[in-house]
Amino acid sequence: MLSQEIRAQFLNYFEQRGHLRVPSAPLIPRDDPSLLLVSAGMVPFKPYFLGQRVPPRDRLTSCQKAFRATDIDEVGDLSHDTFFEMLGNFSFGAYFKEEAIAYAFDLLTKGFGMDPDRLYPSVHPSDETSVKLWEKVAGIPSQRVARLEENFWQAGPTGPCGVDSEIYYDLGESFGTLVDESPGHGERFLEIWNLVFMDSERLEDGRTVPLPHPGVDTGMGLERTAMVLQGVGSIFDTDLFAPIAEDFASRARNLADLPRAQSDRHLRRLADHARGACMLIADGVMPSNEGRGYVLRRLLRRALVSSMTLEVEGGLGPCVPVGVSTEDLASARGAAVDRAAFDLLLEQQREMSRPAERQMQFNIGAQGGASDDPDATRVPTEFVGYDILEGETPVARLIREGQAVEQVGSGEQADVLLQRSPFYAEGGGQVGDRGRLTWQGGEASVLDTQMSKSGERLHRSRVIRGELRVGDEILASVDPDQRGRCAAHHSATHLLNAALHAILGEGVVQRGSLVTAERATFDFGWPRPVSPEELLQVERLVNSAIRDDLERRVELLSLDEARRSGALALPEETYGDQVRVVSFGDFSRELCGGTHVGRSGRIGAVVLKGEHSVGSGLRRIEMVAGAAAETWWEEERDQIAGIAAQLRAPLGEVSSRVQSLQQRQRDLEKELKQAREG
Repeated sequence: MLSQEIRAQFLNYFEQRGHLRVPSAPLIPRDDPSLLLVSAGMVPFKPYFLGQRVPPRDRLTSCQKAFRATDIDEVGDLSHDTFFEMLGNFSFGAYFKEEAIAYAFDLLTKGFGMDPDRLYPSVHPSDETSVKLWEKVAGIPSQRVARLEENFWQAGPTGPCGVDSEIYYDLGESFGTLVDESPGHGERFLEIWNLVFMDSERLEDGRTVPLPHPGVDTGMGLERTAMVLQGVGSIFDTDLFAPIAEDFASRARNLADLPRAQSDRHLRRLADHARGACMLIADGVMPSNEGRGYVLRRLLRRALVSSMTLEVEGGLGPCVPVGVSTEDLASARGAAVDRAAFDLLLEQQREMSRPAERQMQFNIGAQGGASDDPDATRVPTEFVGYDILEGETPVARLIREGQAVEQVGSGEQADVLLQRSPFYAEGGGQVGDRGRLTWQGGEASVLDTQMSKSGERLHRSRVIRGELRVGDEILASVDPDQRGRCAAHHSATHLLNAALHAILGEGVVQRGSLVTAERATFDFGWPRPVSPEELLQVERLVNSAIRDDLERRVELLSLDEARRSGALALPEETYGDQVRVVSFGDFSRELCGGTHVGRSGRIGAVVLKGEHSVGSGLRRIEMVAGAAAETWWEEERDQIAGIAAQLRAPLGEVSSRVQSLQQRQRDLEKELKQAREG
């Protein structure tokens, strides 16, 4: 069974059981500073598990791109890799342990045809419930279920977590004896699927608290499952890696001069690292000395070492077309690829795709929001949130799972439509407001605010207590802290846009932005990297404008008047006859429908964390403002202080001390080389 067939069968299985198939998120996490890269299938869904956002459906399925560098030194054995694809099914209160175990066992044995006698589950020692369920659902006796302390899973240092039940496949005697091998120990038992029972949240202070609604997060590794179903000796012998390894082998001049085990490990490392590097670069990661850029740089450096060891002609570059080829596999299945038609459709899609959408985020948009009733009257909510953050209003409509309802009870989630609202709906790169709705005898949390395709303002809410009915008079209150932080970052992007024009020139063209309470990104068209000196000049100019405490002015003008006034705008955006123009003194002037601070001084300060390429002729600047900038400074200071403590040097001498150590290292390496040659 080819890998694409495994993907399709997995996703189709769960779609047929009420799960909504969602696309893979990019490898760069959105609004999750706890992770450098997406490391598990559930990472894009953390806000759903935590109750911060309302999922489009209470059960989802996906094939998520993921990257882990923790096992990078193990790459080259039969099952460890860096980039991988994680097939998963997810429940947000829809089902829990019994259904998750039943789905997994049914798909593995009946869907994929695996021998049930070769499946060995494991559980956390405290989870006797799962032991009993494996016997009840799958007929696996309790003595065949391993109890492992490590069966507890979390995606990062904070966030949702819970005990898990892993499923191992017995590869057979050629991979080890039962005397020496057991699930979780050795190579004979290969973990292929992990069922995580999310019922807790790990806080920053180390405490674990219950989640409001327990959920299920599962992850089945595509590469390992392919290894089992294709009957090969390692993941590197599957159709996902073998063509890449074979390409390197065909170009290696030193292959026969090395022991087989050594050459195989280098070929496997090359196949993994080249594949992983392609995926990182495709999602906008560029080599650098820090963060995710350093992960990519390390990957390339290790691949180069293996390439030089095997004396690979042409280096790493020629493997790229092999790694991304849909044609060889199609040919093997008796199908042909219409390359001309593909290129035409690809070009059409590029024209249709707005550059502002290159954030590649999974936008829940209006899925499950607007009523499925075609005769339902549209609710034109009056937005009053530019001037106030709270106000009284009647409930105009309640929508749950795509259907209009008359009431919503405690613990239930729904989209609430109001006659008037101070809540800003996600748009123009700015995330939607959060807050709460209160009424006599009841309260609901607003987890997100979105606009439906028909233009309705959807307050995605969970009722905490009481019962909310259509027609109820409620008090709608925006979270002032989140709104204030978003406004600071949004205003900072306006100042950044003006500063880029001032430093780089009028050739700068804004292509999109992402504005959250924690950070902002700014995409713009530019043919080359922005130099560190230019970026510093831009940062200084933005902070100078902040210190000038420029007054914000808002004007409603015709589109022609706005353009004649010199207001900046997104070239691909569609504007109405009348537009909103936001200015900060004479420094910045833009068309914008978002929320902003009253004066530039309220931003506090900004830090431009860096810039990098996100496509041909497209650059991205990452920025933090206000309290987020203060947090960044504190973290940087603590890191430098830690280095100074290790070096036993004052802060002011850290740079010179590091340079001295580097020179000392070079001297020692030179001496060592001379000694070896002598």
